[in-house]
Amino acid sequence: MSLKNRRSLIAGLCAVAVAAVNLGCGGGSGAPTSQKPSQPTITATVAAGTAPVALAVNTTTNTIYVLGRGAGSSGPVCGGLPGTATLIDGSNGSTTTADIGGGEGPYPYAIALDAATNTAYVLSAGRFIAGGNCAGLRPAEMFTVEGKPPSTSTVTGGVGSGQAGQNMALDSSNNKLYVSDFLGNSALVVDTTTNTVANTIPLGFSPNNVAVNSSTNKIYVVGGGNFGIIDGATNALTTIADPDSAAQLAVNSTTNTVYASNSGSNNVTVLDGATNALTTVADPNAVSPGAIAINTTTNKIYVANSGSNNVTVIDGATNSVTTVAAGTSPVALAVDLAHNRVYVANLGNNSSGDPGSITVIDGATNSAATLIDPKAQNPTAVAVDSVNGMIYVANNGSNNVTVIDGTL
Repeated sequence: MSLKNRRSLIAGLCAVAVAAVNLGCGGGSGAPTSQKPSQPTITATVAAGTAPVALAVNTTTNTIYVLGRGAGSSGPVCGGLPGTATLIDGSNGSTTTADIGGGEGPYPYAIALDAATNTAYVLSAGRFIAGGNCAGLRPAEMFTVEGKPPSTSTVTGGVGSGQAGQNMALDSSNNKLYVSDFLGNSALVVDTTTNTVANTIPLGFSPNNVAVNSSTNKIYVVGGGNFGIIDGATNALTTIADPDSAAQLAVNSTTNTVYASNSGSNNVTVLDGATNALTTVADPNAVSPGAIAINTTTNKIYVANSGSNNVTVIDGATNSVTTVAAGTSPVALAVDLAHNRVYVANLGNNSSGDPGSITVIDGATNSAATLIDPKAQNPTAVAVDSVNGMIYVANNGSNNVTVIDGTL
């Protein structure tokens, strides 16, 4: 993005955002400053639904999709707020919002964006709700979000009949979306051309997460001490015992390698996609590793360790590790390939008065800087717009999104 276009974006954000912070709005007039900052800078804070927990960017349309849980991180109760899908226009910061279900309706928490069809898929987890007319188990549900203003529709053919959707992964090359079904011990295959559940693959274990390698047409599912490998062409399943019982997954399609963080055993399982051989990588400074992001250009893997307030950097060529300090309870991260930076959302700790922060890691030096948005509470998710050079952070506790100019 050129400096002129970036200034136009900042001016638009200042005009429509609930609050603009730092360098975006000189003198309170809404006009951008003329001085160019020397590092990634917070430019605005934009209202975005209730309890935002996930987000995704369509770089083609310059639209940011923000998913709100509704009644908060503990989930809705009878008469609670519905989930929300907020669309932010990246060119001027304007927003439109659509409800996802009613007060006793869905509990949305995961989003996958198909940029080719400009469709966002939203997964609502099955969960137990106590009391009232909505007592008992609400099954998992899946919705699509399309258009401006957004409209929602339900994916049919299996989701919603008792499943507990844990997570999902999109394979846009093959028009498929894979959902890990924890209660059903299976993986659901959604045909994205018809938005129906086309197949259910029995796994024999309760899956925590799922990831796709579109280059090899392989799908990886983990949970219950198992590493499941699905052939996307035949739906055939290969299962490998993984005693570390991974929770989070990420695939480096360039090297055909899969990384799984093991929060219980404080290490990372590395699977060779060609041989299915498993290797364990441990960082002695890591506690409760969770979210994973990969820089496929540098072959560096970044793992957020929420229990030790740091990030493990794995060299994909050697499996050697480096530890980089982060803020309190890092829970999400994303890589800016264009500038070789990693953005880490640090949840913070409300009981100690820490509202959370954003750590920016320089991929070349592993040096780290901290960004704090005074309007933000509990950063929970982060997404990078690789085309326009902007970074968006969902703040679960303050019902807004922090906008960062990362082109500098």
